[in-house]
Amino acid sequence: VGCARHWLVKLADELGADIAFMVDDSVLAWRGITLADDAHCLFGRASEKKAQFTAAPLGHVLAHFSDPAFLREEMPKLAAVGFARYRPELVRCRLAYMRGHIYAAFLLNIKRVVQVQNINFGQHVFVWEDLLFNIHARDVCKCFRFAMVKKKFMTGGCAAQIARSATPFLKCVVPTKLS
Repeated sequence: VGCARHWLVKLADELGADIAFMVDDSVLAWRGITLADDAHCLFGRASEKKAQFTAAPLGHVLAHFSDPAFLREEMPKLAAVGFARYRPELVRCRLAYMRGHIYAAFLLNIKRVVQVQNINFGQHVFVWEDLLFNIHARDVCKCFRFAMVKKKFMTGGCAAQIARSATPFLKCVVPTKLS
């Protein structure tokens, strides 16, 4: 994956693209998020105490970020904008954007990444290329107005390198009280 992303960044730079959108094949769908106590509801839902989710097509996600004011005023300040992964904990989300690790789907500011920060994805990195990119990049932001729904692949890609648990759906184990 690192090699593919490396050359996509190079191609985007050669073509003179300002922004490149990269998305993994595991992204199945998108959700628009009306944040808890949201002052700027985007999805036709009234703001409540908990965040609410609405199915959103990819075109709606990209249209949001192609707004000329965003492209002129906000995107030049950022190296990349990524998206939250859809999960139950997002119901408590109150912030539309914050700094955070991005992966699976993101917009890259090609000029800032390539020409200003002089970084790219590791060409020889097979897994976790996004982690290395996040370590080296400055001004990476995660958007919580949209969340990606990912499909879990059990085979293919780097699935063979993933450590599997005997209880894969057990999220939190509460230890028993010691006597």
